Amino acid sequence: MELNKEGEHFQLQLPVAMQFDNLAVSQQHTSGEYQLLAALDGISMPDSLIYGSSEDPHFKSSLIDIGHLVFSKPEDEAAFFDLKGIALQGIDADSQRAELHTLLIKAFELNAIKDKDGQWKNLLLAMEEPSAGEEPSADKEPSAGEEPSAGEEPSADKEPSADQEPSPGEEPPADKDASAGEQLAADQAPSESTEQPGFTFKISRIALEQASPFRFHDASTTPIFDLPLILEQLEVLDIDSAEPDQISSINVATSDGEYYKQSLDATWQIFHPEPSGAFDLQVEQFPLYKVSAMLKHSAGFDIMAGELDLDYKGELEKAELDSKANIFLRGPIFSSGADDHVDDDKVSGQAAIPMNYALGMLKDRKGNIKIKVNIDGDINDPDFDFSDIFVVVIRKQIFKMAQAELAKQFLPYGQLLGVAMAAGNQALKVRFADLVYVPMTQEFTEESQQMALALHQLLLDKAKTDLRLCPVATAADIGVAPETKLQDAQHHQAILLAQSRAASLKKTLVEKGIGSERLLLCAARYDASKDSLPRIEIKD
Repeated sequence: MELNKEGEHFQLQLPVAMQFDNLAVSQQHTSGEYQLLAALDGISMPDSLIYGSSEDPHFKSSLIDIGHLVFSKPEDEAAFFDLKGIALQGIDADSQRAELHTLLIKAFELNAIKDKDGQWKNLLLAMEEPSAGEEPSADKEPSAGEEPSAGEEPSADKEPSADQEPSPGEEPPADKDASAGEQLAADQAPSESTEQPGFTFKISRIALEQASPFRFHDASTTPIFDLPLILEQLEVLDIDSAEPDQISSINVATSDGEYYKQSLDATWQIFHPEPSGAFDLQVEQFPLYKVSAMLKHSAGFDIMAGELDLDYKGELEKAELDSKANIFLRGPIFSSGADDHVDDDKVSGQAAIPMNYALGMLKDRKGNIKIKVNIDGDINDPDFDFSDIFVVVIRKQIFKMAQAELAKQFLPYGQLLGVAMAAGNQALKVRFADLVYVPMTQEFTEESQQMALALHQLLLDKAKTDLRLCPVATAADIGVAPETKLQDAQHHQAILLAQSRAASLKKTLVEKGIGSERLLLCAARYDASKDSLPRIEIKD
C-alpha cells in the first residue's frame, strides 16, 4: 500500500485479490418450498489494482473470473439459464470509460419452456404481489392531516402554521413565497460547470469458448413448438461506444447437432444513428416442420415436411437496406388445416386459392421450390419490422409466381378469367370478367361473345365448378342519363331486361350440356353510376 499526498488530494495504490464463494438467492413458493432464483459458486480476482484519487479513480485487472452461475431453477425443471463461467480479461476503467480486452463466455445452457397455458415453467419471479387484504407496513407515515396517536408527541421539526404567533424573542418565519421564488430562480440559472461527457466503453473481443445448447419449448401451440439448437460459434470484435463510425464484426454459427447448419458473417456500426455494414447469412437443411407452429399465423398454413436452404446477402448504407435472398425449399408439404387440398377441377371457380396451394403450384419435377426476393427499406423507420417484412415480401413473391402459373392455366379461357391478390395477402383470388351486353338488347358485345364461349368450355372442363349469374341493368338500357332518378315503371323495365338476360344465358348453357343445378341466378339490380355497363357478373 502506498499513500502520496499531492496538494489537498490523496492518491492510493492498492493491489487487490478477492475471492467470493457460494452465493445463492432463493424464493419461497406458495407450497412453502424454496426455489432457486440465482446461485453463483464464486468470483475470483487474482491481481487487480485500484489507484488514483477520489476525483479520478482508476481500476485495472488482468482477470475477473466469474464461476458457475445458475439463474431461475425450479425444483422439477431445467434451469432457465445455466452459465458455466465468464472470464473478463484485461480490464482498465475510470469514472468516464471502461475498456475490456476479452469477454470470454466459457459455455452456457438456455431452456425457455412454456406450459400448455403459455406460462413460463422455469422463469421464476423475484417478487410476488402482496396478498389481498395485506396489512400496510407498521412504519408507514401518517397521511397529511392525520392526527397523531394518543400520547404521541408532535414532530420537533414541524413548522408552525401561518397564523401562529411566534414565541417571545423568536424570529418570525421567513416568507415562504419569496424563498420559493429565490429557489426557482437559482434552479433556472445556468450552471457554471460544463456538461460532463457520458460514460463510454470498449470491448475488443467477445467470444464463446465451447459449443452451447439452447432450447425453446412452447406447449401452448398446435403442434407443440420444440426447437433444440446448439450455438457452435460466437465472436464479436471491436465494440466502442465512443466511436460511432467504428465497424464491428460479428460471426455466429448454429446447428442442431445433425444436419442443419447456419452461419452469419456481418459488419456493423453498432452505435451509429444511421449505420452501414454488410452481412452474409447461409442456412442449410433447416427442418421447416419444427417451426410450423410459429409460422402458421403469419403464413396462413402448416408446414408438414421439408427443409430450407437460404443464401441471404445484403448491404446497409446509412440505414438503407439493400438485400437479396435465394430461398430453396426441399420437398415441402403444406397444409391449411381444414382443407388440405384444392381440387384442380375447382381452381377456376375458387373464390380464393390459399397460399399452401399457391406454393404447391411452384414445385418442380422433384417437388422442390426456388424463390428469389429483394428486401429493401429504411431500418430506422418505425414501421420497419424485419421479421414481418421478410414474411410479407416472400409471401408476395410466392403469389406473384403462382399468379403467373395460374395465368398459363387460364389461357384456354381467354379474357374470362383473371388472378389477383385477395384481401390480406393470404390467398389468390380468381376473378371472372363480366359478360357485357349491348344496351337495350340481349346481345353480347363482340368481346363478351368470345367470353361466353370460354365460360361454356370452362364449365365442361371443371365439372365441380358451380357459378352464380348476377344480372345488372344500367341507365343505357332505358335511354336515360346516368345517375337519373327513375320512375317506378322505368326501374321495373330495367329489372325485367336484366332478369331476361340471365335466364336466357342459363337456358343456353343448359341446352349445351351444363347441369342446371350448377347455374344459380341472382336477383337483378340496377346500377345508376356514370361508367357502368349492362352486364352479367359471374361469381362462384
